[in-house]
Amino acid sequence: MLENLEHVNWQDVHLWNGTATNTPVLIRQLASDNAEIRWQAYLQFYDDYFEQQSPHAAMDYPLPFLIELLENKAVQDKQNILGLLSGLAARGSNEELIAKWATHVSKEWIDQIRRQYNAVRQSINVYLALLDDSSPEVRIAASDILQFMTSDVSIVVPIMLSRIGIEEDVKVKGLLVTYIRPLLEKDTNSTLEITAKYLELCKSLLNPQESAFVRFTAAASLAILVETDSPSITDAVLFEALKNAALYESMLSESLVRIDALKGLVSSGLDRNISLLTYAIKYSLSESQAFHIGREVLDCVFDKHDPLQQISDIQHSVLTAIVDSENFWRESKMFHSLAKYGLPSSREQLRLVLTQK
Repeated sequence: MLENLEHVNWQDVHLWNGTATNTPVLIRQLASDNAEIRWQAYLQFYDDYFEQQSPHAAMDYPLPFLIELLENKAVQDKQNILGLLSGLAARGSNEELIAKWATHVSKEWIDQIRRQYNAVRQSINVYLALLDDSSPEVRIAASDILQFMTSDVSIVVPIMLSRIGIEEDVKVKGLLVTYIRPLLEKDTNSTLEITAKYLELCKSLLNPQESAFVRFTAAASLAILVETDSPSITDAVLFEALKNAALYESMLSESLVRIDALKGLVSSGLDRNISLLTYAIKYSLSESQAFHIGREVLDCVFDKHDPLQQISDIQHSVLTAIVDSENFWRESKMFHSLAKYGLPSSREQLRLVLTQK
């Protein structure tokens, strides 16, 4: 393993903070039997090759050796290595974002993004194999990177679907459901059959015997990808997740749970679910919860609102819930969320606007 590591002229590879002469040491330490050595090597490698989460062009050099570590069954903590590669895959797969960057960054930088993404993508079979790793953390990290393999849907998704069928870990199972969705959000003729199988699987996962987290991820995908034929079930699951997002913190960040729950409820039918959304704002259990839900619902129902225009019934319902929410007004950041849409940042002024409708 790593026989070619010393063939690279590391002294000629320049990083943010100097030359890369320490990189061979760090790569070997990533394969150490000592957990603390592996962790410290990961932290130092990240510091050397990433600045403000942006990978250096020199990442081209260690990348093949990181893949080599992933292929070796004896290497432990592969989730850390996968995490390094996932950052490259995330930005390289986002063509819309790259197009925006291209207007104000150099062609060399865009070429770097695409080059590193393609290098990561070439090892797709390595990540697929790691879906069967004994470590749940590694299986999660492998499924995370696979969500960015947007040109390989016909290869990736069927294998991920098969893994869901045998996965026993609740967190891994739910995240597999979540990570498949981005691969299918842009429908093409070549993915219609795969999408249909995925949606059927999601419907089966609404079974009460499944964990609450798995049911939530399935409901969110059904609501976001297609108009479900069981809205009452999906809406109920999403509403519970919206109210109790903190309970899923060990599975997925509270903010991501709320975002997916809100996206699902809005996609499922904003008119039908507005009462659920306003209830969640008005009766939130904490100021943080009230603020975050309120902010995200505002983003759903307002679009650069002009205060001179008439407020719609749905917008009126949301703003009324905000006015009535004691917790929302205890959060100092709420002023920006209202001002963003040209709305009064004073509770009394907002109440006055609503009475004038």
